[in-house]
Amino acid sequence: LKLQFLYLIGIALTVTTMASLNLPAAHDITLYLEERQTVPYTPVDMLWQVDRQSGVALATFNTPDTLNALQHTLLQEALFIVEQVKQDPDIKCVVWTGAGRAFCAGASLKPRKGKKPKIPKGVAKVYKAKGMWQVISDIVLKRLVMSMWNLEKVSIAAVNGVCVGGAVNFALANLHDLVLCSNEAKFKFPFADLGIPPELASTLVLPELIGYAKAKELLFLGEWFSPEDALRMGLVNSVHAPNEVLPAALKLAHRIGTHKQPFALGASKKLINGHLKDRVEKTLEVEQKAMNLCFSKSTLGKSRM
Repeated sequence: LKLQFLYLIGIALTVTTMASLNLPAAHDITLYLEERQTVPYTPVDMLWQVDRQSGVALATFNTPDTLNALQHTLLQEALFIVEQVKQDPDIKCVVWTGAGRAFCAGASLKPRKGKKPKIPKGVAKVYKAKGMWQVISDIVLKRLVMSMWNLEKVSIAAVNGVCVGGAVNFALANLHDLVLCSNEAKFKFPFADLGIPPELASTLVLPELIGYAKAKELLFLGEWFSPEDALRMGLVNSVHAPNEVLPAALKLAHRIGTHKQPFALGASKKLINGHLKDRVEKTLEVEQKAMNLCFSKSTLGKSRM
């Protein structure tokens, strides 16, 4: 993986700005309805930018006041984005990052105060039928996880800062194909202290990536670990200065987006992920049952009811 990564980006990465990739200002997400109809949706908790010339899209968690916590609106907008990446032929690669000092602080049980989303009529029905509509009971985020595992286009995480809980799984547990990380980022699995099990299929994927003993250490003890630790464990591809991580990710995305054989990349991803994908779906179902049981017994679960 590391040799492939170096082949893609070269020995040295030069700083590339968003402007140099011609990424436009943030704009609407395209929603896909029946009979090839589309409608625009103005995101509330995400920023969405697409450079159609290079095939690169940038999705930014944009609630820095909550450290980009995984709340309902943000999760639904993430599902909208995955669906557009899947459907839009101009998009070849998507980069995910966070606004402010955090990549994402994980799940939040408190509703965020702010602008409410205006979802066009008919969208909920269509996206529910696709399995792309977030529901509160989906604590393990099965819909988002499976949509990412099924996505045949390349996804890159540019982890810019603090990353906690489910956000660590979103960033590091193979939802993305390549992971670049700021040297000021830090990671933590707080599940045991919260009285709940891990989610996002991390109970399957994390041991596959780093081994059972190390996975249990991270999940049981819940201690902070560094970008350098993540690099040594093979969870990230490279570590960068804070002001270089997103430009490096965008440069890599540009190389992938302009690849002469994009079908080969998608086919390779499908084959690599295919070895685990069915097991991931089953694991999510088991994690959901375990989560429900733990919520009924833990302090956190009682405070939620």
